[in-house]
Amino acid sequence: MTLNMYGRCGALEDAHFMFLSSSKDTAAWNAMISVYTQYGFEKDALQLFNEMLHQSIKLTIVTFMSVLSSCNHPSALMDGFMVHSHLVENGFEGNPLLGSALVTMYGKCGSVEAALIMFHKLYHRNVISWTTMITILADSELGEDAFRLFELMQGVGISPTNITLLSVICGFHNPYMLDMGNMVHGTIVKLGFDTDSFIGTSLIKMYGEMDLLEDAQHVFDKLNNRTVVSWNVLIDAYAQNDQGQKAVELFWEMHDVGIKPDDGTFVSVLNACLSLNSIMDGKVIHSRIKATQYEHHVVVTTALVNMYGRFGDLDEAYSVFMNMKHRNTVSWNTFLSAYTQNGMAMEPLQSFYQMLQEGIMVNKLTYLSILTACEMLSALEECRRFHAMILCSEHKMDCSLQTAIINVYGKCGELEEASVYFDSVQQRSLVLWNVMISAYVQHCHDKKALELFDIMQMEKVGLDESMVVSLLKACSNLSTYDKGMSIHASAIKMGFDNQIDVGTALVTMYGKWGMLEEANLLFSGLDGRNVITWNALIAVYAQYGHIQEAMHFMQKMNGHVQPDKFTFISILNNIGTSSTIEEGKYVHALIVSEGLEQCTNVGTALISMYGECGDIEAARLVFDKMYEQSVVAWNCMLSTYAQLGLGKIAFNLYLDMLNEGLKPNAVTFLCILSACSHSGLLEEGLSCFASMKDDYKIEPKAEHFGCIVDLYGRLGELKEAERFIHRMQIEHHTLVWRTLLGACKRHNNVEIGIRAAEHALILDPKSPTPYILLSDLLTENQMWDEIAALKERMIQRGLGDFLDGLKAWGIT
Repeated sequence: MTLNMYGRCGALEDAHFMFLSSSKDTAAWNAMISVYTQYGFEKDALQLFNEMLHQSIKLTIVTFMSVLSSCNHPSALMDGFMVHSHLVENGFEGNPLLGSALVTMYGKCGSVEAALIMFHKLYHRNVISWTTMITILADSELGEDAFRLFELMQGVGISPTNITLLSVICGFHNPYMLDMGNMVHGTIVKLGFDTDSFIGTSLIKMYGEMDLLEDAQHVFDKLNNRTVVSWNVLIDAYAQNDQGQKAVELFWEMHDVGIKPDDGTFVSVLNACLSLNSIMDGKVIHSRIKATQYEHHVVVTTALVNMYGRFGDLDEAYSVFMNMKHRNTVSWNTFLSAYTQNGMAMEPLQSFYQMLQEGIMVNKLTYLSILTACEMLSALEECRRFHAMILCSEHKMDCSLQTAIINVYGKCGELEEASVYFDSVQQRSLVLWNVMISAYVQHCHDKKALELFDIMQMEKVGLDESMVVSLLKACSNLSTYDKGMSIHASAIKMGFDNQIDVGTALVTMYGKWGMLEEANLLFSGLDGRNVITWNALIAVYAQYGHIQEAMHFMQKMNGHVQPDKFTFISILNNIGTSSTIEEGKYVHALIVSEGLEQCTNVGTALISMYGECGDIEAARLVFDKMYEQSVVAWNCMLSTYAQLGLGKIAFNLYLDMLNEGLKPNAVTFLCILSACSHSGLLEEGLSCFASMKDDYKIEPKAEHFGCIVDLYGRLGELKEAERFIHRMQIEHHTLVWRTLLGACKRHNNVEIGIRAAEHALILDPKSPTPYILLSDLLTENQMWDEIAALKERMIQRGLGDFLDGLKAWGIT
């Protein structure tokens, strides 16, 4: 038939024209449906079938065989049901050919249950129908069911073919299926298929996925004809099981016996180089790729980008990527991921727009990489933009994307926005609850974290280790004993209390509550204690001033785990008096012996410790010996001088910092303004304040304004301090009025003191500090009526408990 001829030649337009010009009998309709199905035009085939129904064209077995073949995807399941119903109406249900076709159709459409029903309805089941059903079960990850059917097939006397054996082997992926795999392997040997290349390759893959590399190698060694696929599967098995060296050796052995590698070989051996952690082997393989036709093959070059990215060689990853002749979504995603994995966030954001310009389709993995970059940069506006793009796209907003979005909002401190989005998600996974609660805890909204946990419990959502850690942190910060102990009990019940992260959080929680014996007991019960666990115990003892005990634990720790910078910092931060300076010097000596003296954080902690102990020379010596004096270190040294009233030296150090080319930040200016304030350096203080705004574009905060007010106040320039507040339009800051009020008390200025107190009390009526300062000022001037009125005002504000803290009321 001419129509069939056009169809076989792929001339669909000519075939369609012939169909329209023909008599359109059943044979013509069947032929046209068959052509459409053959070339992947399933919708057209189904449309023709519906037209046949509409025109009452006679349906035959051939019609149904062709149209059932067009229902080959889960989205076509409803069409498959429709075709099946018409098949029954036309009396073909018992036909063995159509019965097998229905089994195949339901399998391809993802309805394993319907396929099984149809299979068991078949009157005559031959080896093809059994194999079809076994294949469907194996492809659906139902390996055990496939094996049971395989056994049943043999039980009714049907011998499996090589295709049957291939199908059942493909269903075995996990070690617990080993016995079934061995039984099938035995059948393979019995039937003489053990040297078959395809079956042998499937067995190698099976044993490789079960981590049984010796068995995989044994099967490989027995193969008569080792194809490139067999070599690839064995190389991949070694690579996936962290046997990179053996995988690379196999690659060169394959080369020596004259087997030409293909794209799959190169992908597997590049993964082996990652397993081996050898970039040199990877570069040698890369040079071998350049000598083959796969130099510009998209799958191979993508694997190269992945390898170089994982090794941190972004220059080489970039070079390979830019030289690719064809880039697809997978290669772009690999490229973006290479940068985010190496802490480089700006490049993926810029590359994303280039990806769109090239017309590359983005998918979920693309957005996950981009959202990771947003999180790293705290790029809130970019996150909002990508969030909107995802919502406007056809991508399903699944758990991983929801989690990534809330992660970014949380990292940026936009907890309200994160919460609104969290509340809008209808089906919230445990991971999503985890991320939202963790965001609250990270930003010190511990109460909200525990309130959200209560809602979570009402919704019957379970707990995991990560969640327990976040909740314990919240409880330790809030000192909510009952809640903390309740969560501890839940952790014990679920077996999490012995996990290192949970155990460490428990040690910290009980330690912060001052229950040091309980913390020590929990610590002693933990197996596999790491440096973080030791640091937690040392930190809580140090925080409560038990420096000797903290140092004892540090010495004990040294026999098990190497101390790190946080070990020493936690002790240094709590050594703050001249009586404990000897302990500080001892810790300093240990830091030098561990080679951590040049660590910026450790050096800063040493400067702060010596400053707190009043040994300014030792503090300066540590500062001067630092190889890398960061802004943080300069700030710490400035703060130390300020605390000791050495404002002039602090100011000169500030000038040195500018001469070194460092850019001061808001903390720098707070330190230097505080130093000028304590030393009465008005001209220098005002100069620094002006420079902060004019030269460095740093917007002053209440603390900066407070330093200038304090500076004027210490010099007795109270009117100028008040004028400064009004000139800067900072009347809304309680701190500046309290500072001015304190200065008025020192200089006994009742007039300005009363005005300052009024402003402070209006802004913060429940704070006792302005009342106490004002009462002291009034008492000094024996203004008893005003004191009585102030007392009444305090009682009205619910601050009666603070009355005992005042100097004298002089009234009953």
